This record gives sequence, C-alpha cells and structure tokens, in this order.
Amino acid sequence: MTAVLLVRHAPPAVQGLCYGQRDVDVVGTHDEAALTVREALVLRRAQPGLIFASPWARAHDLAAALARTMGTTSVRVDPRLSELSFGDWEGRSWEDLRLHDGERLDGWMANYVTARPPGGETTSDLDARIRAFVGALGEIEGTPVIVSHAGPIRAFRRLAHGTSWEEELARPVPFLGVEEVTLRATT
Repeated sequence: MTAVLLVRHAPPAVQGLCYGQRDVDVVGTHDEAALTVREALVLRRAQPGLIFASPWARAHDLAAALARTMGTTSVRVDPRLSELSFGDWEGRSWEDLRLHDGERLDGWMANYVTARPPGGETTSDLDARIRAFVGALGEIEGTPVIVSHAGPIRAFRRLAHGTSWEEELARPVPFLGVEEVTLRATT
C-alpha cells in the first residue's frame, strides 16, 4: 500500500474551453500557488517525498515552484499524469462543440467511460494510465506529491476507494487542493 498526496493545479485563466492536454495560463503565479500548497502540506503535517507532475505547464510549473519552496529542484514529469485527452476537441470552446459537433459531444457525454472524443481517450484509458503509474512507483522515501489535474485525481481516488466515475464526478476536486489517498499496488 502506498500513500500519495494529490495536488490540482491553479485555476485556469480561460473559461469555456476544452483544454485537457493543452497548455493554458493560470490565474496568479505558480510561486503564489506553491506557497498555498506548501501551507496545506504543513497543516497536514505531511512528509512529502518526490514530486511528480503532469507535463502540462499548469501542473509542471506549479510542481517546479513547489520543489523550490521545499528546497529541492527535483520534479519527475510523467505523461501518464496528464489530463484526459479530448483529441480533436482540444482548444475549441464547449459552445462551438455544442453547435458544430453536438451529436458526438452528446454521445460522448452519455457514455464517457467507453466512448471517446474524436482522436481522444476514454476514462477507462485514463484509469489504465494511472494504474500503470502506480504500478511503477516502487519504493519511495516520504509520501510522493503528485501535481496533476481533476481527471487523474479522480482516477487515483477510484483506485484507492473503488468508486465509480459517476461518484467521482459528483465530488469536487478543488484547485490547489491537497488530498492524501492510500493506493494498493497494481500490476
């Protein structure tokens, strides 16, 4: 069993945009966000170990700033921690998708566990990426800090608690929130 600390990036500075695996600016600076996360870690009396991050700037840049505040520069970037890929829909507004690709959008929303956006992933694909990441963690000193996105955090929760996607989508994933979950090793 492995405990991990999950951190979601700062709020994006865009609204209404489909941006899963796309770099977008965030509100505030990563250094400010890192101080907020650091305070939350201190309040939890966490013993953070290695810092892992999604390669997308909103997560990676926060992880780098957090590492600096903790006196290290070591961040391990892992693409398996990326947000769900929306494929051809990336960078388009949700309003545009409703107007010009509404049938496929409705089909995906009705069955997102097995359906995929054109050129994108299913939530089952996301679950598989997170299981592979956890399976590769091995022995680590301290509690790993994982800076990522709402989708992967929900997938970590599902792995830890055996919940459904419907249950997880009903639970918020706060920006700059820190959450600890205990995972079972996977293969």
